[in-house]
Formats: sequence, C-alpha cells, structure tokens
Amino acid sequence: MTKLSMRKSRLRALKKNARKSMTCRNEIPKQKKVNGPDGKYGPNAATPDLAAVAFEIMKSAFLQRLELSTEQIQEIEAVTHLQG
Repeated sequence: MTKLSMRKSRLRALKKNARKSMTCRNEIPKQKKVNGPDGKYGPNAATPDLAAVAFEIMKSAFLQRLELSTEQIQEIEAVTHLQG
C-alpha cells in the first residue's frame, strides 16, 4: 500500500467511527407506554375550580366584553381594510 492509500483508509475509518459515535439513539430515553386512563381523566378527574353558578356569571361577563357596537365594528373595518 502506498502512503496515500493508507491515509485514505485511515481517514475512512476515522469518519466511520465518528458517525457511529454521533448516533443519538442511545441519548434519547424511550417513552413510557401508558395502558389505561390517565389520572386526570374519567372518574379520577379533579373537580372543577368554580361552582356552576360562578362559572356562568364569569362566562356571561366575558362574552359581554367581546360584544362590539356597530360603530366599533365600522371603525375596525376602516382601520384594517387595506391589510387584506
């Protein structure tokens, strides 16, 4: 073998070893497989934070804040009509 072919074979071997060490399959932990329901669903679910009445009051207040008057709607349309 000539010096050049020896260098090439050595370089190939170094690249091969580098590729082997770069594989990440050993670095990523395997995901657990869950068979069955999670503790946060079904009969094990947590109870709601709000009572039903309080939830409805807060829901209606939120929906009222979202409502716009016709003047507000026209103003938004005028400001954004060129954004197309």
